[in-house]
This record gives sequence, C-alpha cells and structure tokens, in this order.
Amino acid sequence: MNARNVLLGDIPLLITSLEETIPLVPTLGEVDTILLPVEPVWGAKYPLPGVIRLSVGIERIEKLKGWIGEALENM
Repeated sequence: MNARNVLLGDIPLLITSLEETIPLVPTLGEVDTILLPVEPVWGAKYPLPGVIRLSVGIERIEKLKGWIGEALENM
C-alpha cells in the first residue's frame, strides 16, 4: 500500500502503526518528527476529516522512509 491509497478511515491505524517511532503530540515545537491529527486540534477550520500533519524533524530521511513505509505496509 502506498500513501495515496490510505483512506481517511485508515488514519488512526497509520498513527497507531507509527506511535513507537513517530509520536503523536499536541504541539509542533519539537525537533523530532511528530504526527498531529488536524481535525481534533483545529476543528472545522480545516474541513478535511482524518487529515494528519507530519512535522518532519531532524531524523535521517532513511529512517523516516523506513518507519512510514513499514507502517503503510502493515495497514
């Protein structure tokens, strides 16, 4: 499965799959890569339900590709 095939209902599964390597946190003030669910934080201002923000930090790109690719494959 690739990122374009992830359905909006699969977003919680993607977040769960990544939680050990990319934490879900309520702030974007970190230097590490984090996930942020947009709708619960900003509400109706962003009308696309299920959207997540991936804030890329200082990790090596190879690690990020591996973590995200593995999470998508396990969905």
